[in-house]
Amino acid sequence: MKKTIIITALGLLMILSAQSWAQEKGQIRVGASLAMGNKAAINDVGDYKVGLGVAFGGDYFLIDKLALGVSFEPYFSSTYTGQGSLEPLFSLTVNAFNIDSKYYLLNKKIDVYGLLGLSFSRSKTTIIGFGNLPPNIDIIPAPDIIINKTGINIGGGVDYGLNDKIYLNCQVKYNTPLEQLVMNVGVGYVIK
Repeated sequence: MKKTIIITALGLLMILSAQSWAQEKGQIRVGASLAMGNKAAINDVGDYKVGLGVAFGGDYFLIDKLALGVSFEPYFSSTYTGQGSLEPLFSLTVNAFNIDSKYYLLNKKIDVYGLLGLSFSRSKTTIIGFGNLPPNIDIIPAPDIIINKTGINIGGGVDYGLNDKIYLNCQVKYNTPLEQLVMNVGVGYVIK
């Protein structure tokens, strides 16, 4: 119990004494993160499951505390292996290009922001064969099924400044085109 109180007190002290970590007009940031979407992959029965990807992006502060950013989130492909002898085997690839606005609330070393933006998302399904077909049967390859959707992102995040140039980031948002919750954890660098 004593250990918990000490750790809590130290944590509060760090938060309350955090130095100012500015988000000023003209500031430029770049970053990369691990992305996790709750519908970015498929499982062995063809249903959606959690998928992993990476995200790359940057922000430009239009005014103090308000940034406009772009990011690209490609997710790793997943494959459905089929349950029966004539079921198609296919892979699913998902990605999103985002233009988001972020409004920062605290202007401290630990900062919280709200996020609202546009997402241009794409899912691509490729049929890669059929399970257990006799070798003498030829299958005409099917075209890829590509679905492009546009919608909004809404969410928020936290930045933790390690120093004047490097920060850690955690962000959660809902992506309406892919109808999924996305969580990003990464690192960023302040260029200017």
